[in-house]
Amino acid sequence: MPVDPKGFHYFLVVVEVAGKRVDAESLKDKTANRVLNGFGKIYRRNRIKPPIHRLETDSGSEFTNDQKLKTSVTSVEWLEDFRDVVSKVDELWQRNPQDILTGSPKVSKKTDLLSEGTRVRVKLDEPISVLGNKLHRKFHTGDIRWNPNIRVIKKMILSPEQLPTYLLNGPHGRLGVSRCAYTQKELQVVPINKKPPPDSAIRGQLERFVPEQILQHRIRKGQHQYLVKWERYPDIEATWEPADRLGEDVPDLIRKFWE
Repeated sequence: MPVDPKGFHYFLVVVEVAGKRVDAESLKDKTANRVLNGFGKIYRRNRIKPPIHRLETDSGSEFTNDQKLKTSVTSVEWLEDFRDVVSKVDELWQRNPQDILTGSPKVSKKTDLLSEGTRVRVKLDEPISVLGNKLHRKFHTGDIRWNPNIRVIKKMILSPEQLPTYLLNGPHGRLGVSRCAYTQKELQVVPINKKPPPDSAIRGQLERFVPEQILQHRIRKGQHQYLVKWERYPDIEATWEPADRLGEDVPDLIRKFWE
């Protein structure tokens, strides 16, 4: 088995993700030319097809032979077993890849497609408080259901036999888009020039709607509520909020109100 001057053995292992086909080639070192030649040998065997779109690589440091290092053995010869090991792994991992979808996207005349540039909010996976903190529980009546941060659709994706999805503005890629795409059911359209009210349904942008003072208390249908004045908003725009949620978010304001 080839060994470099530092005593390391290198193997180029290639995995075809769709069918889980595996092949490998031993290398004398990990230089670019040596790795490139290794790919050539693997693909010429026709066990694995060369990638068409993208090739992902990894250093493979997690596969370092820790057991061999602990035994302090400086020389190991198992060249005859190498191809058998690779073939056995390939046999065990193989699977039938899923059929490639070729039908039309799930779009009809009744489908209202969202255009690029549309302002939207994203549906939340779990509830958040009025201050934007995650509440690790199930949704309750009156919880915020949509992320208050307004985002913009950057690109629509039409895939075979799938519903249309949308990429939003984000930090990823050349286009500056979100890491994942969203269906229309996961998005709430925000009309242009609409000012979101600081209420339980949406609450608008979190940085703008921060509880400043509790003005009154009442009980409606068995639910305790507080009249909340929001920072930078006059008293006439105060809103009634559930007491249990405010107890989690701003307990100091509640304590001050009852003093």
